[in-house]
Amino acid sequence: MRYGIPRYRLPEDLLDNEIRTVLDLGIECRPNKRLGKDFTIEQLKGDGYDAVFLAVGAQMSRRIPLEGADHPDILWGVDFLFRVAEGEKIALKERVIVVGGGNVAVDVALTAMRCGAKDVTMVCLEKREEMPAPDWEVEGALAEG
Repeated sequence: MRYGIPRYRLPEDLLDNEIRTVLDLGIECRPNKRLGKDFTIEQLKGDGYDAVFLAVGAQMSRRIPLEGADHPDILWGVDFLFRVAEGEKIALKERVIVVGGGNVAVDVALTAMRCGAKDVTMVCLEKREEMPAPDWEVEGALAEG
């Protein structure tokens, strides 16, 4: 959530408070551990855990195999959002096109504008009313230009 959801949508201090609230309930969190390397399911069962929840998230962008997709000016959605969340200053061109119609594409489009793009256009396979992103989210993006 810290790296895939832009700060304008989920402020960092709010996320920190929510995480603290969950941990204060007695939840144990062991971040940055690799299943199969740092621990196994069998090991956790042996440690007395009755249930295991693996929250691995979507840490990588879905890549579309297109000619030219390896060009330096091509950025992938989740990777772009992660880099911005890390505080990296990304130099975008004035005109940006976002391919996709889901939540990540809307977040990328709005983040691109906030990073200095002057003209952002979204394109997707779906008709406007069939886009995976919720109507309110698309309407909010359109309202921002």
